[in-house]
Amino acid sequence: MSAQPSYVEQPNNLRCFDVNIDPQMVMPSWFIDWREGFLSGHSKLRHRHEEALARLIPLLLCGEQSAIHVFGVEVERLRGSPWSSSISLLKDIETDEYAHEQALQTVASMLMEPAELHSIKRKAKHFYISLGSTAGMAEHFARISQLDACVCIIMNAITQCDLGKGHSIVQLFDHIKKDEARHVSICRKHFLALGGDKRLFKQNKESIGTKLVSLLTTQADSLETLGIDPDVLFRKLTYVQ
Repeated sequence: MSAQPSYVEQPNNLRCFDVNIDPQMVMPSWFIDWREGFLSGHSKLRHRHEEALARLIPLLLCGEQSAIHVFGVEVERLRGSPWSSSISLLKDIETDEYAHEQALQTVASMLMEPAELHSIKRKAKHFYISLGSTAGMAEHFARISQLDACVCIIMNAITQCDLGKGHSIVQLFDHIKKDEARHVSICRKHFLALGGDKRLFKQNKESIGTKLVSLLTTQADSLETLGIDPDVLFRKLTYVQ
């Protein structure tokens, strides 16, 4: 964690879900460094790349905001229980997700606003709300771990897009990918600690991938514009382990 004190808020919030954060939250050091570098030396984008990112980022922001809410609620639910190690790990994920959200807000502030923004947000919100319709908290975390695994695949695809490895936006997606890979492991351990049956992973795997592909299909052209083959990406998401 950085020694710098508190969280950052962007003036042009693209919000699907309310985000309630402890004002004493300390942002990770990588976020402080990345944001300073991005704002001081903003990497140029071709118009078509800017347009594609402007349509994709609201989908990603909606997911980050949903995650902040889910992990924050679980931390509060466990507060006062003997699960101190789980609380600490989940609180760290909440901080990670907020840093991702604020970084994506920073990028979005430099982009055009897509004409279909309301529709993009509405479809994304519907998808994330549907994840919470489960038989209990254990199954919810089975779904979250599966979704995080899918997010890793999406982020990996973007890190190999036409923007190039050295682009500051690509570097952001690479960091998010690494964080999400760690979150997968933590969520699966928490799922098991909640008494979850491993069969739930298999039962939710295909469903999560299929629903996510359905959402991303609306932005297949944006992915293609960035040099990402949507068909290859969608196959990987459908068969994610």
